[in-house]
Amino acid sequence: MGFSGCDVAGVAAVLGELVPAFLSALETLLRAPRERSVEHWTEAPVHAVRQANRETLRWLVRHPDVCQSVLGRTEERREGREVLVPRRAWRGDLDHAANRYVAWLVRQVARRLHETAECMRKGRNRRKSMDPDLALWCEGRIQRLVGGADALETLSRREPLATLSPEPPSDSALLTLADDPAYARVHAFGQLFLSPRFQLPEDESLLEAPVRPSYELYELWTFLALRKLLGEHLPGAHWTSEGIDRLRFFDQNPNGASYTAHWPGRGRLGLYFNLPFPGFLAQKKDERWSISGARRPDLVVTWRPESGQGCWLCLDAKYRTGERNMAEAFESAHLYRDALRWRGLGERGRCAGAVLLVPAMDSDTAPWFEKSFRDEHGVGAFCLTPGQSPPAGLVNWFRKQLGWDEPSSATTTGGA
Repeated sequence: MGFSGCDVAGVAAVLGELVPAFLSALETLLRAPRERSVEHWTEAPVHAVRQANRETLRWLVRHPDVCQSVLGRTEERREGREVLVPRRAWRGDLDHAANRYVAWLVRQVARRLHETAECMRKGRNRRKSMDPDLALWCEGRIQRLVGGADALETLSRREPLATLSPEPPSDSALLTLADDPAYARVHAFGQLFLSPRFQLPEDESLLEAPVRPSYELYELWTFLALRKLLGEHLPGAHWTSEGIDRLRFFDQNPNGASYTAHWPGRGRLGLYFNLPFPGFLAQKKDERWSISGARRPDLVVTWRPESGQGCWLCLDAKYRTGERNMAEAFESAHLYRDALRWRGLGERGRCAGAVLLVPAMDSDTAPWFEKSFRDEHGVGAFCLTPGQSPPAGLVNWFRKQLGWDEPSSATTTGGA
């Protein structure tokens, strides 16, 4: 996704999630909308006029009979009837420039949601074949978009939006948007729907929905989370990527997608996703291979210093918890550590360590997460949970296994 549009599925997924926040902001605003002061003339008892303006005094001069009534020399005064005089007054009016803009914005957002739903429906219908899970995903997104548009249209038929003439933001409206937090919030959410980055593609037949099983999503998330983690703890590097765009599409092969961090004169750090290691009998002088059958670890981290020997690690992301499930998952960590080779990295190309990354830890499996277990056996586990900070032990493990803490490598890593 960039600043000039993205695929229909990406637009639908993002806009559908924004609708509840936009509706909530609108409801808050409409409970106390801005009003503009409108001047008008009204009649008031003369004794209620505490300060007469120039127009009222002129009116009294033109009506001497009222002056006589005020002085108590008329029949009306004697009979106790009220003597009324005109007075300028102000009343609140919801026909404010900011409210007219909100009415316009609500209609524009509803139209964008309908357009996106229709574009997605056409793309779905034009596909000759579609995976059942993808079809259900598409239908769910379409219903979410249509439901959001219907809710906004219902809101636009309520007071005060129903009685206003919609118009794009004027200078007066912009002043209110900058001054009133409630209007600023509605404006911020509304402009996201109209952003160029969510423009619909010209080819409506393109429909690529990122439907994946939960365990695949967890693998992708751990890859991106490790990229962020390494970037935070290794500042000053120049990062490049390769094949990252393939991660977004379920029908493209993401194997080998990578991030590389380079410190000129120091070394290179590589982070790889689903990197293949050919089997021993099939490999043809590749720099990496398996001594048995072909393997493909979820994540691989490599360190190539400018001088000295490099090393590499395997990380296996498993969307599992519990003693039995983790015990089975450890089989892959053993295989990767013992069977995989990478020429030029580590002692005789061997893996320096292999760990599991799992979303949760319980009391039964806690010993596998301890540092002493990893130090003794060369394998172990870390808890990497979406929405939570990564454990400090994971960073320390990287430092120890890749040799970042050694005095000779302190300059190599820039003190990272």
